[in-house]
Amino acid sequence: MISLYFLWFLIISQPVSADIGSFCANKWPNDYQMREHCEKQQIEANQELFAIAEEKGLVSNGTLSTSASGGDHERIINRCMNKWEQKRFQTYDFTMVTHCVKQQFDSYRSTVDSRSGDKPTGIKGYCANKWPNDYQMREHCENQQIEANQELFAIAEEKGLVQNGHLSASPSGNATEKIINRCMNKWEKKRFQTYDFTMVVYCI
Repeated sequence: MISLYFLWFLIISQPVSADIGSFCANKWPNDYQMREHCEKQQIEANQELFAIAEEKGLVSNGTLSTSASGGDHERIINRCMNKWEQKRFQTYDFTMVTHCVKQQFDSYRSTVDSRSGDKPTGIKGYCANKWPNDYQMREHCENQQIEANQELFAIAEEKGLVQNGHLSASPSGNATEKIINRCMNKWEKKRFQTYDFTMVVYCI
């Protein structure tokens, strides 16, 4: 269970403490070469994490601060650090923290439109609501929805239900139209003006 301290404010300062040594010693108890390699990796990853955070304006006087209730970038780093905290050794697996942060930042750039202050609708809005803090899963969700939407159109086109790029699925149409209509109604996401296309296709 994450302590109240970590929920409120998470602070890590350089230089790296000797607790990294304990973490690596536990990971490689009998292989001193791998232990040394582990320590070197952890130190380099810690430095890379600080460089990434500094670029986002999250480092002040050599101290990295990330609030769980801060901006998007702060929350990403906070989440990754909480995920890879090594409480037993009072440190973090910095290689995994940095890997997590980089993946999340990449997905954040792909999924968030910084030009608009409006809340997104459609597939973007639906996936953002489903995965508010995990941008990698949000990107995966968007890709899944797009692929499922394309599959839905392919199924409908095969049945002659697509005209000029529009899918026809009338509740009073033929048997296939009725099935598609029922599935789309079942998985409509009115709040986001879209559908859960993966579930629509599964339903069909």
